[in-house]
Amino acid sequence: MAALPTIPKNWNKPDSLTGRHFLITGASSGLGLEVARAAIAAGADVTLAVRNI
Repeated sequence: MAALPTIPKNWNKPDSLTGRHFLITGASSGLGLEVARAAIAAGADVTLAVRNI
């Protein structure tokens, strides 16, 4: 089994995504939708690319 990559201990997660813009594909459901919701909640501007609304 392959080892999972690790996050360096000195890595700090940004508290805010304000001023950042994301293009999220597959955002009508599933993982894409949840990533979009999380990015919006963190203050990012988000463009959703979907096939079904």
